[in-house]
Amino acid sequence: QGEGVRKISKQRREVGVSPNLERVYLHLFRSQEEPTPTLQEIWQIVRQLAPQGELGREGAAGAGNLHLPVLPRNSVMDALSSMQTAALSDFDLESVEWNVVQDRIRQQLSQTLCLDGEGNTTHRFGEEDQQTIDLIMMLFDQVLDDANLPDAMRALIARLQIPILKAAVADASFVHDQQHPARGLLNDLADASVGWRDDGDRSEKSLYFQVKKAVDRIIHEYKQDISLFNEVREDFARFMEKRAKLKKMLEDRLTQAVSGEEKLEVAQRRVEEVLHELGVAYLPGAAREILEKPWKKLMTILLLREGEEGANWKKAVNLAKLLTMYMGKNAGQIDRQKLLSSIPDIISGLKKGFSYISFDQKKSTSMLNQLQACFISALKNGGVDQEEQQAAAQTAEAETEGAQGEPDIEDSHSISVRNMKEGSWIRMQLDAEEEPLICKLVWRSKFTGTMVFVDGQGNKAAQMKESELAS
Repeated sequence: QGEGVRKISKQRREVGVSPNLERVYLHLFRSQEEPTPTLQEIWQIVRQLAPQGELGREGAAGAGNLHLPVLPRNSVMDALSSMQTAALSDFDLESVEWNVVQDRIRQQLSQTLCLDGEGNTTHRFGEEDQQTIDLIMMLFDQVLDDANLPDAMRALIARLQIPILKAAVADASFVHDQQHPARGLLNDLADASVGWRDDGDRSEKSLYFQVKKAVDRIIHEYKQDISLFNEVREDFARFMEKRAKLKKMLEDRLTQAVSGEEKLEVAQRRVEEVLHELGVAYLPGAAREILEKPWKKLMTILLLREGEEGANWKKAVNLAKLLTMYMGKNAGQIDRQKLLSSIPDIISGLKKGFSYISFDQKKSTSMLNQLQACFISALKNGGVDQEEQQAAAQTAEAETEGAQGEPDIEDSHSISVRNMKEGSWIRMQLDAEEEPLICKLVWRSKFTGTMVFVDGQGNKAAQMKESELAS
């Protein structure tokens, strides 16, 4: 794809831009391998796709008066230069009604180019100039009407209409030459604006300042030397390169932090799986409390540090197995001698584990005392108290049923979210009272379905599960 407008075009498809506009962009900015259409062919495409009456809404003066003389190309360029200078003071960038601005430009074009001092039509545009003007104006109509373009950037890019129009009139290759400097600059500015969030920063290091600087230079300095666009573009590219490095650094830090959180969550899930498989839920209260609170924390830490092949992890799991073997749902009649010989090792192992995680001394002593009482009861009665075990079994079954819930139903939204690739831009509204965000997916978990999005500055914009985004 390579080129800014085609990237923006793809991003617009993903956030719901109309198919007609997409077809216009693809015809105008097709790849170099495909046949290049002539201006006349593009004009026919635009005429077919544009809504009734959109082209030339105000009508160019003299457009239908074929008996009028054609305005010479140099006169068109002189008049556009005059409008370019006037645009510096006429546009209020803080509060703009875009339809009014566009109509005003069309009126200015007609009045400046084709009318005399008394308002009489004296000339008409040549057919090629008329088509070029209508085509560029229509494209800016679409840009300025795009809700995905931040208002502040929309205002800046709008000021480029006359210089871009002048460049297109001066060089008909503008439409189909992907390397045209004016077109390249417009693409770069539009590309940079996607995902930008207006935080009010207008300092020299801000994107707003640099876009404004580029626009101001074109408006002030562009006469007919097209190399100025290359010069401005190169200057803007140097800023964007530095900005890209900063964004990458911010995104990397964010993904590392979230990845750390992810590893913790995955480890906690694995520990819960192990304890569930051992049947911890069926243990007497004292034993269950130990394994589901301090011992669960210890196992999570050991799993993160050592993995499942670690010696300490295996010891922690084996100790949990001992407790479930003597007191779990399958304990049955216990071997008193075996239990008596195992109790010291169990208590000693628990103490070491509590010390490893710096567990509270008072809570540790209380828990171990209650566990020893369970052992004594089991030794006296030849096993775990049946009533207590049945109560634990009923509690475990109720928790299992509640955890299952209703099965997830996959719909078109879920499929779209699942197929979303890292680097995709989307438009989301987190709060009904706030403006929608244009943000990029930079990381997703294959284990938990967590997705992390950043704005155009590389700052974290949102973090959510796949199911949340699809709902």
